[in-house]
Amino acid sequence: MHYQFTSYHAAHFETEPELIWIEEQPIATLSFCAPGREAQSPIVIFGGAFTNHSFFKLKTNLLMRNFPVILMDLPGQGVNPVAGEGLGFADFARLLERYCERQQLEQIIPCGLSYGSGIAFTFAARYPERVARMVLAGAALCLRPSLKRKLKESLRRLE
Repeated sequence: MHYQFTSYHAAHFETEPELIWIEEQPIATLSFCAPGREAQSPIVIFGGAFTNHSFFKLKTNLLMRNFPVILMDLPGQGVNPVAGEGLGFADFARLLERYCERQQLEQIIPCGLSYGSGIAFTFAARYPERVARMVLAGAALCLRPSLKRKLKESLRRLE
């Protein structure tokens, strides 16, 4: 895998993320790897709803001391330019598996926070051979119908 950055600097978060197209869907990433860590399984971070990769500025600096770090915005998330309508956790897991295949990543450490935990969990359940370890925080594996209604109404009001 080719990582965009071999050192940490906050200015890296101001650069355009790398867009990798898989199944006609863009995957937006910022990737970091300190020299000598290239052979390790990267930690791939999925944020919660309404967050993007810049949310992980400080965490990236700490994590890349031990792991390569990939900050990923799938369709409908963060800075990804595509809305991702109709895509669910299973679709995101499939896109992530194809990304791993294309980037020649044998195993990853999916790290899901809040909404992103559903993506990480589904990926691990469907592709366990690709998972070295997994981190889930504030797990949200499904949305209750009442929460879905509230989110949809909030988004409608923003339009």
